[in-house]
Amino acid sequence: LTDQPLLRKIAVEHEDDGVRRTAVEKLTDQPLLEKIAVEHEDYWIRAAAVKKLTDQALLAKIAVEEEDERVRKAAKLRLSVIQGLAVD
Repeated sequence: LTDQPLLRKIAVEHEDDGVRRTAVEKLTDQPLLEKIAVEHEDYWIRAAAVKKLTDQALLAKIAVEEEDERVRKAAKLRLSVIQGLAVD
C-alpha cells in the first residue's frame, strides 16, 4: 500500500495498534510523523514514527526528553543514520 492519504487515515484512525504501526512505517508525511512521534500514547507507534523522521532538531529533543527508553533509543539511532555516525 502506497496511497499516502489512505495511510494517513489508517495511521490515525484504525483501531488496531499493529495496523496503525504498519501504516506509520509507510508514511512520508513528515508533519504527521512528527505529531505521532511526540503525541501518540503507544511507545511502539511513537518509535515507528521516530524511525521515519528527518528533522534532526526534533530527533535530538526526543532522544533527550522522551520518557520511554525505547523511543529515545530509536531517536538516537535515527540521528546516527542521518549523520552517518556509529552508535554504541
